[in-house]
Amino acid sequence: MPQNTSRGYPYPLYTEPQNPPGDLQALATAVNTDVAVLDAARLAALDEPTVRVGSSTTQNVNGSTVTPLTWSAASYDNAGMWSSGSPTVITFTVTGIYLLSARLEVAVSGTATEVGTYTQMVTSGAFGPTPVAQSLRMSQTAPTRPDLYAIYYVAAVGETLGVSFFHDHTTAKSVGARNLTATRISIIGGLP
Repeated sequence: MPQNTSRGYPYPLYTEPQNPPGDLQALATAVNTDVAVLDAARLAALDEPTVRVGSSTTQNVNGSTVTPLTWSAASYDNAGMWSSGSPTVITFTVTGIYLLSARLEVAVSGTATEVGTYTQMVTSGAFGPTPVAQSLRMSQTAPTRPDLYAIYYVAAVGETLGVSFFHDHTTAKSVGARNLTATRISIIGGLP
């Protein structure tokens, strides 16, 4: 009786009558079926809900004020998650587990005193409001570039995600080029 590998590929036992053409055909058919399943999964992964929004327009942020950052365009959005009518957030249209990333560039502080900053991803979901945040002292001689990354569970369609920026200086600071990306990496609806 033929045996199977863990992937379901058949092979004959040594004690069985040999049938090389039939055995090769059975193996080829099993491999072809397995590769087709793997290829379908790969193609489906390329269609996972993803959005990337950004802006290169400078946004001035007053001191001691938590300010939602605005996005001017979506460079990629295969699930309709960004709308110019709500330029500070993306709205999740599909539940699941998402990989989130945000990057922004804050102009040189230009002050002799240290300036503290706080950058935060903010969600409206049950597992928010803060998947991740980063606190940095602003550089006096080069742009400050906070990078945020998180894995976040979207439990309900309609949850929103945005990025807020705060600094503790008395004068406004300029946030320049920035982007926010969300890609669903799992459809699992709960924790094991």
